[in-house]
Amino acid sequence: MKLLQVSAILASTSVLLLLLNPEPLFYEVFDKAKTVEFSRSLEAKLGLISGYSRVTYFEIKATCLCTSVVEKARSLNEYRGKEWVTRLYKGQILAYELRMDASMGFSSIYVNFSFVDPSVALKVAAELLSTTSGGVYVFDFHAGGLKVYEWQQTPAFCLKAEAEALSWEDISVMINASLAAFLIVAFILVLTLDTPGLRKRRVVLSVFLLLFLANSSRTILNLHYWIGKRQIPPTSRSIIQFVHGDIISSLLVCVVAVAGVALKSRNTPFRLPESNEVLDSWFDGLSAGAFLASVMLTTLFFAAQAETIMPLALPSIEEALSTQHPALTIILSTALTAISSETVFRLLLLPLLNELTGKAWHAIVLSSVIFSLSYIGYPLYPPFAKVLQTLAFSLVVSILFMLKGFLTTLFTSYVYNVISAALSLFAIRPWDASLLVIALPLSIFFSLAIIKLARYVI
Repeated sequence: MKLLQVSAILASTSVLLLLLNPEPLFYEVFDKAKTVEFSRSLEAKLGLISGYSRVTYFEIKATCLCTSVVEKARSLNEYRGKEWVTRLYKGQILAYELRMDASMGFSSIYVNFSFVDPSVALKVAAELLSTTSGGVYVFDFHAGGLKVYEWQQTPAFCLKAEAEALSWEDISVMINASLAAFLIVAFILVLTLDTPGLRKRRVVLSVFLLLFLANSSRTILNLHYWIGKRQIPPTSRSIIQFVHGDIISSLLVCVVAVAGVALKSRNTPFRLPESNEVLDSWFDGLSAGAFLASVMLTTLFFAAQAETIMPLALPSIEEALSTQHPALTIILSTALTAISSETVFRLLLLPLLNELTGKAWHAIVLSSVIFSLSYIGYPLYPPFAKVLQTLAFSLVVSILFMLKGFLTTLFTSYVYNVISAALSLFAIRPWDASLLVIALPLSIFFSLAIIKLARYVI
């Protein structure tokens, strides 16, 4: 069995290495440091010296990705939209925004006339345009300010893709509301079901503290990116909202986890896995995660080459460039995603549906459909492409859960997430992508430490 797993890991690694693109996604002529330095010089000319809150992050627009695919470009170098964004806020009011394309330089500027004299803003804008290499620029006076940006024609197909993706957002909201109702059921289960060998209060408190520490660390590392993407001011109220979100998500996941354990404990008394069981689960998860990543990512690669699917965002790259610690940030994000999804959909939902339907394959299909629908708002065109991919992933992982248990599916999901993120990140940050893969074995030591700690808590 071990030989088969090693063979699967080696074969999967070979396939994944073939998917690596040696050419960078784009040349980063303007990095974060250059952008901030350039922005500060403009701010000085505009008189925006002090008393402002700053947000700087990186984003890639859907039109940039879509247009490059439609025109069969090999990189994004000649397409505006891979931008460093710097915003200044006075309280909750946006005073200034500068967008710098990572390869091509100045993209757009917005100045609020409440803080800058219009004649000064026009003068600075004219100086900016004198440094550009051509193009058609629009001067837009609106909402008491000036916005200058380069006009670009967007292919009709890309406009259609964006509109269709937005139309699915309402369905995504409904799915999330349904999941919230399910989590309330989990809370009731925690309160009512007996759990022999498990001190529920101590476990909930301990798991909550660990999850909150991880969530809040991710929030600190990603704060500028999340504030920027949501277009909210960096006020204390915004930070409190993020902290509140971390508290709620941490609490819900640990309650669902205890509910899942309580459900299982009705038939089998709860016990923590031994070290050798954790090692076996980790190895199973490594081989299964690598295999799934090679199959799924290869399928997506050829589908993209055939232009049957199209990415509308690259969140891993945006997140990595926006933070000072890309590898650490993505490790936290992938680990927390694996923990939350596997806890909700495998540890609790799958056994619950199994009891309700009385047939394992009914429960596997139903839980996988619900899991896949939760990804309906993912930035990939057509919208159902991500749903089909996650449906296939969930079916395999759910079967693994029935055969091997929760730890195996948790490691499988984590390995899959890490490999997917590393492959995407390699195109712009190869060193950080390598660190993600190198850090994979560390997850086993961390897991063993958590199990050892749990023995004292329980």
